[in-house]
Amino acid sequence: MVQPTQRILNAFNMQWITAAGEAEAQLALMNNARIINAVMTDDSDAFVFGAWTVLRNSSFSADTTATIKMYTTSDYDKNGLPGCGHETALGLVRCMKTSVLRDAGCGRNSPDQTLKQWRMDAQHHLMNNPTGELGRAHPALARALPDSFPDLCILNLYSKPAVTPLTELPILYSPAPPDLAPLALLVQQLLGWDPKKLVCSFRSNIWPIMILHELLEDIAKNSPASDKIDLAPGCMRAVFKCRARRPRKVLAGIAGHNNDVPICNLERATLQMLPTGSSMHLDDVTPSTEYVRVWLADDIYNCWVRTMFPMSPEPSTSHAVDPMNDDPASAGVIDLTRDEGGDHEIIDLTI
Repeated sequence: MVQPTQRILNAFNMQWITAAGEAEAQLALMNNARIINAVMTDDSDAFVFGAWTVLRNSSFSADTTATIKMYTTSDYDKNGLPGCGHETALGLVRCMKTSVLRDAGCGRNSPDQTLKQWRMDAQHHLMNNPTGELGRAHPALARALPDSFPDLCILNLYSKPAVTPLTELPILYSPAPPDLAPLALLVQQLLGWDPKKLVCSFRSNIWPIMILHELLEDIAKNSPASDKIDLAPGCMRAVFKCRARRPRKVLAGIAGHNNDVPICNLERATLQMLPTGSSMHLDDVTPSTEYVRVWLADDIYNCWVRTMFPMSPEPSTSHAVDPMNDDPASAGVIDLTRDEGGDHEIIDLTI
């Protein structure tokens, strides 16, 4: 399972590393150093290891989460405190200092004595429920609390997890779009999809990402004040049909429009690495329409038009450009698609 996942991540141009220990510990370290913006996980261990921003629903502190893990079960201890459920564990963390276990794990204030006092306090709360946080007393659990709990070695694993030092981490690169051909080949190898199914799936899920990324890349690399247009190698520019004909569409409170983008170059790039025996002619795999409809936020689209076509009167339509075109008859209209055929509609913004 690990190698196919790594291959998928590679095809999507997503960087990955193999953690020296717990993945949540490594991610928390990187989050604290602002190398990554957030940790996305359903494992609450990310809080235990001190992550600042975790994409999940939880309001517990690192100490609280670590203590609950100690009472119940965790990646380091599959047993926890026998007979202690999540509700009882939550009641204990509400009525006891959660920083005590962290201090013991870090070797502060005589750990053995600290843990002895902690066990006495836990037994008192379990036996009598003086704060009412436990809902009821748990005398049997209080009497069964072993002298070996919590295990100092387990506390050490949480307080000092195995991680790769920040200085040894690879450099993080800017996000990049998927590599269409390797991704299509990988999907065919793993799932056995034929070219027709590949095109159908990529049309809905992958190509819109490529198109949006292309626009954002153009905006990042170019300036309206510059006479030069910098195009990244391998990018396939697409001609946009006049979007003024499309109704305005608001998604999640953001205004935008649907744009029709020709798929011929995207389709060709997707299928180019498939084995000869499995490929069909483009006529066989092309859907009934030549375009893929992509919703683009107005702010992004308008910024792209102003950046790539600074002489345009208004950013309501678009066309593609070719900086190598010297034909006086087509001055001001530059074709980025280099498409020799077809009946794609090109809108001249310079008129």
